[in-house]
Amino acid sequence: MKKSLLLLVLCLGLFSISEFVHAQCSGGETQLTVNITTDNYGSETSWEITDAATGAVYGTGSGYGNNATTADDVCVPSSATVIFTIFDEYGDGMCCSYGTGSYDVTDGTTTFASGGAFGNAESTAFNITPTANDLMVLNLAMNNVLLSGDHTLTGTIVNLGTSPVSSFDLSWSSATTSTQTQTVSMSLAPGASYTFSSNTDWCAEAGAQTVEVWVDNINGAGADDNPGNDLHSRDFQVASALAQRVGLVEEFTNAYCYYCGVYNPDFYTELDDPSIEGLVARIIYHPSWPGSADPIYAANTAENSARTSYYGVGGTPTAYLNGASTGITSFTAANYSTWINTQSSPVAFTIDESMSGSNVNIDVTLDALTDITNTDLSLLVVMVEDIEYTSAPGSNGETHFPWSFRDIVLNESISGGISAGSNTYSATYTPGSGVDMNEVHTIVFLQDNADKSVIQALVTPDPSGTNTAVSNTITQTGTACTPVVGSPCDDGSCVEVMIDVLLEGPLDPVSGEMLTNLNAYLPTAQPFNTAPWNYADNGDDAATSIPVDAVDWVYVEALDASYNAVDGKAGLLLSNGRIADPSGYMDALLFDGLTAGMDYHFIVRHRNHLDIISANTTTVPNTASLDLRDQNNVEGGSSQLYTYDGAIFTMLAGDYQGDGIITVADFNAFDSEAGAINDFFNGDANLDGNVTVTDMNLYLPNSSKIGSVWVQY
Repeated sequence: MKKSLLLLVLCLGLFSISEFVHAQCSGGETQLTVNITTDNYGSETSWEITDAATGAVYGTGSGYGNNATTADDVCVPSSATVIFTIFDEYGDGMCCSYGTGSYDVTDGTTTFASGGAFGNAESTAFNITPTANDLMVLNLAMNNVLLSGDHTLTGTIVNLGTSPVSSFDLSWSSATTSTQTQTVSMSLAPGASYTFSSNTDWCAEAGAQTVEVWVDNINGAGADDNPGNDLHSRDFQVASALAQRVGLVEEFTNAYCYYCGVYNPDFYTELDDPSIEGLVARIIYHPSWPGSADPIYAANTAENSARTSYYGVGGTPTAYLNGASTGITSFTAANYSTWINTQSSPVAFTIDESMSGSNVNIDVTLDALTDITNTDLSLLVVMVEDIEYTSAPGSNGETHFPWSFRDIVLNESISGGISAGSNTYSATYTPGSGVDMNEVHTIVFLQDNADKSVIQALVTPDPSGTNTAVSNTITQTGTACTPVVGSPCDDGSCVEVMIDVLLEGPLDPVSGEMLTNLNAYLPTAQPFNTAPWNYADNGDDAATSIPVDAVDWVYVEALDASYNAVDGKAGLLLSNGRIADPSGYMDALLFDGLTAGMDYHFIVRHRNHLDIISANTTTVPNTASLDLRDQNNVEGGSSQLYTYDGAIFTMLAGDYQGDGIITVADFNAFDSEAGAINDFFNGDANLDGNVTVTDMNLYLPNSSKIGSVWVQY
């Protein structure tokens, strides 16, 4: 019902005007045009275009007028998979109850996304340059905060390719669950989506958890044509218990706003319904417009204005539920009850109060039922008063102003998140002149400033100063579950060896991990079957598919305590430094020629970095990774490694012949491939798919470096 307080902004403040920039795209980019035709409420519409793999934002739009048609041009990489998302602040889309709004996204030839009838938001994923076989895990359709216990993973997979898909392998893993794979058979046409459910439950244990889901083996033929969008990673907070979430309604009104006087009485009646008593807290702020003589505004001009500015409110009346404009003012009590019955929070408050003369002493205990990882939080304690005037103080005829904002008595900034457990905060409220303490109540809420969302709220049932042990209700308790863990070597057929190592060339010193620019060019067959390595694998070193976080292939040799070669295995080096098995086992490299319980040295070899050997032997299978990023674990220490600021140690770039010595012969090997682009080359030391001067510059400072005698050929 669009006549609601949320959208009746006839008592205007300031509104932004959308700016449009026509893009001039560079080589390797494609220009997309976002065409928007708004409905009667254009200011509700906004959109963004993001990279599906990295989350990078390529373009946004907002601040539209009513019933207006506009076009925005956005440049995106021609190789990208992007997600276009359109939002409606009210939650009723752009069509067709209040005008016939619509949108489309096109490159001038192909329309990638279009529509108009949706709810709060609608997302469409697409490739700028489509390929034949391309599946993408679009999402995990689950709450960010979960209760500990077993959960079935559900989400959406989209066919972004030009060919139909009849089968694929769906895999997932987490810290508590080893890789689980199921083959899915169905008919999925180009552009169609599939809702999946995992065959095995995920055992979610309390704390911060990450789940990775990926697809491969499309139509039984291995990796798809665009592996960069195969994997979807999702972070969850898992709580051992959850509390009933109390909703926070914040309205902006004014005694001189005509439409406020028209619609406020019905709105307040809805919020007074006994069925939602105590489950919806209310704060009514009074901005300065349209009448700065509003007495509630005048009583606290600074903080009324601060909250108005915080939300960017442009007109009255406007209302928010838990920090979001969601059309709540058209809700009935039944709507609130439905919302309440589906909401929970990982936070529970307890309020204890006492009086010291006319002052109210307030203690708030915040119980975090799990780690809260939001990094820009504010804990606010607010005083509200039910105010009744004998005659209207403004021009709109209102005399009753319930839950009117009086004061913020605590605004505690919390950065870096909140650890699970209890924290107590204290504040004192000194009422101003004319405040009736019999009509004053205390409200506490925790707000995420990044997106304005309110994580939890609580309101005192009795007048401030008379409440003790008022708490949110714990409504759910987690259950114990059994993690699904295991190893392909559990049957004794192999031995796991965990090794971590970094390469100088693709190192990103900011993150401490390696870039994956070569990922699209990595072969599924290991590349060490030629000189100087001459590694002839037994057929099990070919990768079924290349993990999306794979940096390059490496070759690992095992030597006994007397430095006699025992076994070798090719593996895939991941961006975090872990060497994964080509079979798809991500945690370790699997050797079938080693003996469990025995000690071995390990050599890590690469196509164009100086090989290294472990300084000491390691008993296999190793429960703690052999960390060759630590100079103390490498024979020769820092002399055999490149160091970044003395904090990050990597294998040295420039051994283009792979023989364990960096000489002019390596420069000649680089020079023979100089200028080659977009493929898998030994001369490509920074692993970006191209052989350029950057690779020569990596070689130069390392020239004449000599590897340990045990790694030389």
